[in-house]
Amino acid sequence: MSDKTKRTHSIQVRLTDEEYKAFNRKFTASGMKSRSDFFRHMIFIGYIVIFNDDKMNELLKLARSISNNFNQVAVEPTAAERSTPKRPTTAGLS
Repeated sequence: MSDKTKRTHSIQVRLTDEEYKAFNRKFTASGMKSRSDFFRHMIFIGYIVIFNDDKMNELLKLARSISNNFNQVAVEPTAAERSTPKRPTTAGLS
C-alpha cells in the first residue's frame, strides 16, 4: 500500500491499562514514528506468537537436567584422577 493512499476508514480499540502499556512498549521498541503505521504493520506484515509458559518451563527443566547430567559426566573422571594414588618416582635417586 502506498503512503500516498487516502485512508478513509477508522478502527477504535479499547485496551486495559496493562494492554496499553504492552502496546506502547512494543511500539517504542519498533522505532516507528506513528502508532497508526505500527498498527498497520502488525496487521499486514506482523505475525502472532502464542507463548505457553507451561511448555517453556518444561523445556527449561529438561535443559537444566541435561546440563546437570553433563556436569556429572565431566566431574567423574576428574574425581577419579584425584583419588588415584601417585606412584613415587625414582628420578634423581642414586
